[in-house]
Amino acid sequence: MSTVKKSLQRHGDKQDKTKQKAFVESYYKCDERRNTVLDFPHIEVVRKKEERKKLPGHTCKECEIYYADFPEEEREKKLAACSRHRSRYVPPDTPENFWEVGFPSTQMCVERGYIKEDLAPCQRPKRRQPYNVMFSPKGKEQKT
Repeated sequence: MSTVKKSLQRHGDKQDKTKQKAFVESYYKCDERRNTVLDFPHIEVVRKKEERKKLPGHTCKECEIYYADFPEEEREKKLAACSRHRSRYVPPDTPENFWEVGFPSTQMCVERGYIKEDLAPCQRPKRRQPYNVMFSPKGKEQKT
């Protein structure tokens, strides 16, 4: 390539980058994007320690055992002061047996309620019209 073509190509690349940058910056500098507060439960990252301190505290299963002995009023104060778990919305609990790896046995599935056993066997569906008799029963065969 000649030096003229290379310089034109570089100049074109710079223009493309500035256009892309102008397009993207307008999106990131928008005040609406920064100031939105979502009204539905979600996990949100809070980066500053002071901001995290302002969030309400909640408990997990292990912490619930620790806080069980406290009176309700003292419990709320303790949670607000030194709770390890803080978020705007309390996350749902992990389902039972979620972290068990592998397939459970059939007996375990029945105990957990994944499989329901019916005590009565399934009835055979009845035909609306009976089969046509093509042969007579064995006891009534004709002897020749």
